This record gives sequence, structure tokens and C-alpha cells, in this order.
Amino acid sequence: MSRGLSIEINDVIAENPIILNSEDNVKISVYFTSLVYDTDVILEISINGEIEAQTLTFDMEEGKKYGKRLTINVPQISAEEFQTNMQIEIDGKNGKESIELPLTINN
Repeated sequence: MSRGLSIEINDVIAENPIILNSEDNVKISVYFTSLVYDTDVILEISINGEIEAQTLTFDMEEGKKYGKRLTINVPQISAEEFQTNMQIEIDGKNGKESIELPLTINN
């Protein structure tokens, strides 16, 4: 569905694992090139299985580059450090693609 997926956190290329602070507001930019034509596409970001942000629907054209920027509020945690995953999903009428990235949330 896409290739060349890259992610920036607050305008900096994401490290692996991603490290965020509890309750921070974070700007996440997702860049990719579409391999297919699709309609009613939504890009969403989830942390620990909970949707934190999603785009409005958009259409994709094969070979075209896209950049989507979302702001999330990092969930509050009670532990000093919490290991989980951030999932980025691109979901359209003709297909779905998701990637999970290791995420550490610091309190």
C-alpha cells in the first residue's frame, strides 16, 4: 500500500525505540509514498491499543508522496517507565497497512 515510510517526532526523525514523556503534547509527522490508488483513507496513531489521533479522510494516488501531521497527548502513566508500542495505520477502502514501533513512555 505504501513505501518509504518515515516518521518525525516534533520535527526530528524518530529514533528506535521512540521515547516520549507522559502527558506531553507531541507532533508526529508521517511521510510515505502510495503504491496504490485508494479512497476514503484514514491515517491513525494508537498507543497501547488506544487511538490517540487520526486524520480526516483523503484519497491516495499511486506514486504520489504524502505527509500527514498529527498532534497527540501522550497518555499519563503511574510507573516511572512504561514499555509499549505505537501503531501507525493507513486504512482505505482497498486495503490496510500498519506498522508497530517500540515506545517507551517516561513519567
